[in-house]
Amino acid sequence: GGGRGGGSKPKQQSLFLIYLDATSVLNVSKSNRSASDKAANHASGTTSQTQPAIIASAGVGMPPNMPNFTLKDLDFVVKFSQECEGDQFRQLVHALCPSIYGQEMVKAGLLLTLMGGVRKNEGIPGRVAIRGDIHVLLVGDPGLGKSQLLQAAANAAPRGLYVCGKTSTGCGLTVSIAKDAVTGDFVFEAGAVVLGDRGLCCVDEFDKMTNEHQSLLEAMEQQSVSVAKAGLVASLPARTAIMAAANPVEGHYNRSKSIAENLKMSPAMLSRFDMIFILLDKPDENMDLALSEHVLAMHSGSAARADNARKRLLEAGPSDAPLLITRTPDGEGQATRQPLVQRLRSYRGNDQDNILPTVLVRKYIAYAREFCTPVGGPFHV
Repeated sequence: GGGRGGGSKPKQQSLFLIYLDATSVLNVSKSNRSASDKAANHASGTTSQTQPAIIASAGVGMPPNMPNFTLKDLDFVVKFSQECEGDQFRQLVHALCPSIYGQEMVKAGLLLTLMGGVRKNEGIPGRVAIRGDIHVLLVGDPGLGKSQLLQAAANAAPRGLYVCGKTSTGCGLTVSIAKDAVTGDFVFEAGAVVLGDRGLCCVDEFDKMTNEHQSLLEAMEQQSVSVAKAGLVASLPARTAIMAAANPVEGHYNRSKSIAENLKMSPAMLSRFDMIFILLDKPDENMDLALSEHVLAMHSGSAARADNARKRLLEAGPSDAPLLITRTPDGEGQATRQPLVQRLRSYRGNDQDNILPTVLVRKYIAYAREFCTPVGGPFHV
């Protein structure tokens, strides 16, 4: 060291170099396939012929985004589907962020986003691919639990990320170029949207990042991020569902203005969202008393106060309504189902005691995304 004049130490070089970066790696081995076959046989052997079981397709293993999915989890999926047949959706809606009372339609939209859709025309030459991911925007008055809903959705997602728009940049959301400390080469660094591929990315304070909206246009519609920087040209997959929450620029939502005027958001960005929920803080004395009792019951942990809050909420909120009866031209009555908002708002006496934990909701969603194919019925039109 002394003979070099100045005693400068040589740069330390790493023995191993990074040669592969991956977002997710799935090892499909024979053991996984045999475990899947055992799970299918176990499910088919424990259910009767009159009760259909959820069985994986032939040659398909456990959900790739849930490597710790066990036979016990499969038993839960089958048992839950049998015991709550026809009522699974309402149970899952009530299990999503139970600390926020009400907002059933908003929770239903978030749950549908977690389930995902069907990607069409993928890989078909001459056809434009249609994304299957659903983008949701929550906008409204402050203090209505928008951030808590996003955090609950990120926790319930098999692969979910939660970022704040106030502290995020366009490169932090999509992709950035960095210089490798060892080799000196330029490499890609994936952002939140790319890391959430085949998953969910929740962006809070979406109105605080208007300068970064342009970088999300391609990712939200084409489901990819194209980059050409520092001599590197690539297109990275970003098949990610976006959940965003924003506050109006005036503090409270102005009903006399449009959504674009309240948010100061471009029409191109608004068109990317499939569902937009407007949350308004409407003055209601009975509901305010019920909500205050609900909040106090949560923080106090008192069982008696929780029961009192539950009764107040059931009295303040809408109750179960019977099936609607519509008259046909021949005068005969025909029973139809309740509207979705009424079915979701209906509560039963033991709903609060039988709320599904977030861990089970996450595994149920992961299994449904992998093995269940949505089928439209007459009530979905």
